[in-house]
Amino acid sequence: MDKRISLDFKKNLSSNLFLRILQVSDISDQYINWLNSNEIMQYTEQTRTLHNKENVTAFVLSMLNSSENYLFGIFEDLNHIGNIKIGPIDLFHKTSDISYVIGNKNYWGKGIASMAIKAISEIAFSELELEKIYAGVYENNIGSIKALQKNNFEEEGHFKSDVIFNGKRIDSFRYGLKK
Repeated sequence: MDKRISLDFKKNLSSNLFLRILQVSDISDQYINWLNSNEIMQYTEQTRTLHNKENVTAFVLSMLNSSENYLFGIFEDLNHIGNIKIGPIDLFHKTSDISYVIGNKNYWGKGIASMAIKAISEIAFSELELEKIYAGVYENNIGSIKALQKNNFEEEGHFKSDVIFNGKRIDSFRYGLKK
C-alpha cells in the first residue's frame, strides 16, 4: 500500500484541537508516563508492557514506516493529549481497526475521544478509501462505548468472559462502522 497520508497531514477537531501523524519528536516523559499508568491504560493491552524512551521510539518509528498503520497524536495547540491509531489496514477487505486513548486525564470526559473517532472515521473512509472500521472495547469502559455509539458504531460482537480486568474475567465487545 502506498502511504496516502503525508507526514504533514493535519485534521482539525475544533478551533484548538487537531490530529496529526505522531512523530518521534512528540515522545516526551509525559507521554511515556501515560503509557506506564495503569489508570490511564487500564482498558488497553499496554498495561502488560513497561514503556521507556527506546521502545516507544521504536514503536513510533514502526508506525511511521508502516504501510498499513497510522498513529495520530491528538493535540491541543502544542500539547500532546492522546493518540488514535488506524491499522492494520486490510486492503483486500477495505477494513481496519481503530484504537485510541486520551492520555492526559485533564481532558477526560470532554468529548475529545468522540471528536477523534469522528475524525479518524472520516480519514478512513475518504483518505484511505476503506469501507468499514472496527473497535474493540472492554464491557466496563463505558466512556469508550458511548463515544463509539455517538459516532454510529454498532455492536457487532459480544465476547463473554473474554479478557482479564483487575484479576476478574469480563466481557468485551466489537463495534463496527460502515462507510
